[in-house]
Amino acid sequence: MKDLDLSISEKGKEDLKAIIGQENISFVYRREMTDNEAVYKIQIKTEKGNYLLTNSLDWFDNCFAGGDWLPHFDIEALRDDVNPFENSKESKLIVITLDEKVVDILLLRDTANVFKGDKHWQNIDSSEGIIFVTEKRQLGFFKDNMWLDEEINIHEGKNVVEMAEGLKKHFDIFGWPFRAKCERFLVSLSDGDEKKLDTAEEIGEKIEEE
Repeated sequence: MKDLDLSISEKGKEDLKAIIGQENISFVYRREMTDNEAVYKIQIKTEKGNYLLTNSLDWFDNCFAGGDWLPHFDIEALRDDVNPFENSKESKLIVITLDEKVVDILLLRDTANVFKGDKHWQNIDSSEGIIFVTEKRQLGFFKDNMWLDEEINIHEGKNVVEMAEGLKKHFDIFGWPFRAKCERFLVSLSDGDEKKLDTAEEIGEKIEEE
């Protein structure tokens, strides 16, 4: 089975790196059930660029148990005059502003070594979160889960990684006979440093016949 890559594109990573060192950055999204969740898209407006963060449901033929729709983070550079929310009422929009310099951007990277029974089946590599770091705070955007969901959870604080869904729960997507050994890493885009945060083993659920 071909390996599965749900990572942010290299172009998207370069666009994110260009934001490091900038100030006065605004994040715009449409209000959903609560103020700290968005669906599908978030606009990132800076003095030097206009970007769109998307969590799109993309079709992957090589999903471990067959083809499937999986959420996929990526970044797209927009023209300065493009407003992805031009058809949304202003009262429905939320704006978060970072008025201090971004000193780093971190990616939450998850991997899964998938087995079918005892046979190695597939490797999964995915970007599950993006964290903007200033000297005062962090602002993080995380996928709600790994399957069929475009929701983005938004958290602000000193250490927003702790607010993301835990690794084991996040990979509770396997059915028997599939299982996976999972790892979570935090990757710095400023210097490329990668730190392991967690490991977990997820055993596929076996449905008992009546």
